[in-house]
Amino acid sequence: MKRSFWIGIICAACCLGNIPSSSAVQTASIGSTFSCTFLDSGDQGFFDSSSTHTWDQGQIDAAIRALSTWDSLINSTPGRTLTVGLTWYDGANSSTLASAYSPYFYYKSNGPQQVSTLAESVWRDGSTRAGTGYDIYIQCNTAHLSSLYYEDALSPEHTGKYDFQSILTHEVGHTVGFLSLATQTGSFQVQAGNTPAAYSTMLYTRYDSLLTNQEGQSIVNKAGNGNTAFTLGETLSLDDTGLTAYNPPTWQQGSSMAHIDSASDPDALMQYSLSPDTYHRTLTEGEMELMRSMGWNMVPEPCTSALALLGLAALTLRRRRF
Repeated sequence: MKRSFWIGIICAACCLGNIPSSSAVQTASIGSTFSCTFLDSGDQGFFDSSSTHTWDQGQIDAAIRALSTWDSLINSTPGRTLTVGLTWYDGANSSTLASAYSPYFYYKSNGPQQVSTLAESVWRDGSTRAGTGYDIYIQCNTAHLSSLYYEDALSPEHTGKYDFQSILTHEVGHTVGFLSLATQTGSFQVQAGNTPAAYSTMLYTRYDSLLTNQEGQSIVNKAGNGNTAFTLGETLSLDDTGLTAYNPPTWQQGSSMAHIDSASDPDALMQYSLSPDTYHRTLTEGEMELMRSMGWNMVPEPCTSALALLGLAALTLRRRRF
C-alpha cells in the first residue's frame, strides 16, 4: 500500500498535511519544467490558510529567475510539468524567511526505505506520478517583507537586506533533494503503521544515503543495523564531493543535516543561513557534483565545456585555411 506525506523543509519544523485547491491569480511557465501559480492575499493556501499578501511584479520576477536557474542547471527531462504554488503567511514571531514543501512517497515495509520527493520522482526519474495539490509549494513570511529586495542587481538602497531570489532558489533546492530525514536522536524518522498489520519503516532520502562518518561508514547502514547512526556535532561527509552536512552540537530543527556546512563551502547555495547583502543564486561545483551523486543529469562540467569550445576553435581554424 502506497502512502504519501508532506514534509516541511528549511528553517521550519517538519509538517504533515494536504494542499487544498486554490484559485489561480497569476501563472507563469518556465519552459516545460514549471508551471507557477502566485497566490494573492485571501487566496486559499496551505493548511486551509489564506495567503496574506499580494504578489507584486518585482517579487514575481525574482521567483521566475530562481526557478529559471534550476531549469538551466538540470538536464533531466521531467515526465510532466511540475506545478509550483507560491504564497505568503504571517509569521511575526519567526525568523524563517521562507519554507518549501514537496510530497514524498514510500511503500509499506518492515525495513529501511529510501524515499523521494514528488519533484525528484517527476523531474529526475521521469515519472508522471501525480499528487494532490502542487508538486512544489513555497511559502514566504510577510514579517520580513521590509527586509527583502527583489531586483536582479544589488544597489546601495538594498544595504542590509536579504536577496529574495537567493532565498527562493535555496528553497527549490530542498524540494529537488537537499533534504534529510535524520533526527536529533542520531537516527532517522520512522513511520509507524496503525492498521491491524502494524509496521515500522525507517525512512531516509537519497541525500541521507550519501552521508558517511569519518570512518567512511554510511550512517544509513549504521541506523539500519539498529545502531545510533551519528552524534550531534560529528563531521559527516557527503559522498566524495568535499562537502559536509550542517550538523551542529545542538540540534536545530529544520536546519540540522539538511544543509551544507559553510565551513566546507562558504559559497554554497544550500548552507543553512543567508546573510544580508549576500548573493547565493546558483550551485557551487561541489553542490553540482552532489546533485550528480543524487542521480540528477546536470549541465556539462566546466572541463567538458572547455573541451567542446577547444574543438569548435580547432574546427574554425581548419575552415579558415580553405
